[in-house]
Amino acid sequence: GTRITRTARDSGFEPLPAGAEEPSGRELNDLVRDWVDKTGAQSVVIQGEGDPLAAEDVVCKTLRLAQGSGAQFRLNTLGVGATDAIFDALGLVETVSVFLPAADAAKYDELLQPRDSGAFDDACAFVRRAAASGA
Repeated sequence: GTRITRTARDSGFEPLPAGAEEPSGRELNDLVRDWVDKTGAQSVVIQGEGDPLAAEDVVCKTLRLAQGSGAQFRLNTLGVGATDAIFDALGLVETVSVFLPAADAAKYDELLQPRDSGAFDDACAFVRRAAASGA
């Protein structure tokens, strides 16, 4: 069969201008519903410049509000800094992809240069907890 993939380039979405306010969960929900209605697409990927978990409250609200929209969500994340709220919301996500570019903390730190120590362990804990929850 043929698989048609629409990309962000096809969506009409553009990066926010410098200094612009980040969208709210309600605004993102409206965008998701509009995208699904206009294109018939069902797949929506949550990612951005930086990790979406940095805006965990917005991600969770978007996922809750977009229930029933026909969208199937994929969350692309580093898996660092997640709280219970994101794990509760993972049930609303079809697929979780965690970027883990190294097999040990030293190489991870060299490649990603995280602000906080323990990011590798945090990412690994996220993968274990997400897998245990069925995500």
